[in-house]
Amino acid sequence: MALLRLFRRKESAGVVVLLKDRIVERPSITFESYINAYLGDPYIAAAVDLLTDQVLGSGFYTYSEDERAKEVIDEFNRRVGMDNLLKCVVKEVVLAGNSFLELVEPTSIEELRPIRLSSVVEVVRDRESLKPLYYKLREGGRERELESGRVVHFRFNPVNNSAFGIGMIHQLLEGRSYQGKYVPPLIEIKAQMEDDMRKVLHHYLPRHIYQFKGTSDEVLKNEIAPLIRELEAGEDLLTNKEVEIKEVKLDPRARFGEYISYVENQILAGLQTPVIKLFTTPGFTEASAKAAIAISERKVRSVQRFVKRVVENEIWDRVLKQSGIPSKVRMNWGQPDVPKLEFRDVMRAFELGVISKEEARRMLADMGWRLD
Repeated sequence: MALLRLFRRKESAGVVVLLKDRIVERPSITFESYINAYLGDPYIAAAVDLLTDQVLGSGFYTYSEDERAKEVIDEFNRRVGMDNLLKCVVKEVVLAGNSFLELVEPTSIEELRPIRLSSVVEVVRDRESLKPLYYKLREGGRERELESGRVVHFRFNPVNNSAFGIGMIHQLLEGRSYQGKYVPPLIEIKAQMEDDMRKVLHHYLPRHIYQFKGTSDEVLKNEIAPLIRELEAGEDLLTNKEVEIKEVKLDPRARFGEYISYVENQILAGLQTPVIKLFTTPGFTEASAKAAIAISERKVRSVQRFVKRVVENEIWDRVLKQSGIPSKVRMNWGQPDVPKLEFRDVMRAFELGVISKEEARRMLADMGWRLD
């Protein structure tokens, strides 16, 4: 079984040279494995959701010195539902280091369509420049190819100039080799540990052995055994026989606390989100909490900068180019700063003729003035 698993791992990873000018690259860990880990492990789900929410924050807004360029991009974002698309993109980037959007019309972008992450199996690249040529998708037993010009690939944290990025939980899903032996991924070790604990707890539930001295096997089987099976918690047993009760206990030498703590700490380290320890570790100090939040914020800013660059360069620049607008539009996370109006600002604007009397009254009413 170990040899078969190792063979499958090798088969799905690495780079395969097809022709003199092309190479095919597959992710070392299938995207389906990332998704299954997110759906099945509460630690992973909590860490991914937390970091995703921190990255998205209160949304984003656009900025450009060219008002026409800003209007074009704002209309495009509204039409394709950029807010909802980015929710999907950021979660997949955090989880698996990759996310894919399809440009329905590469020369005239009218729609952005999310590509199912689990369907992407290969990238074919130019051997010299390593630029993607096309992506191979497989779903429901059917395959199709998408030219690289029709795909916006969010490739976060690639290693060794890989065609694919590295997700937050990559190290938890990657197996290792040690002196010719295969070491399972941490996520599998954790699952096995949890299953072993479940078996131990189930097997060593409080059990008792009742010994009724001088009682025949027939009486034990037909009268006493059914009675004991029907006893509810807290009920007593009355008999005129001499009874000895023995309790089956778990061997006190079976202590796995340190091992469990080690595996748990390795999982938390792999998640790269120390804030999770705030919810799982008793006695977490205020200083430790601040340090954990600071580390998490640096990760958040890193993902935000990455997503911002891809959206601006791979999507918005192409939309502006097809509209014949040479200007740039920037993405800023959060909400724009709106200056707080004061009474003297309103009156000064009215005196200069910038606003009318009716507009000034509306502004004063918004500021809390009781006007008829």
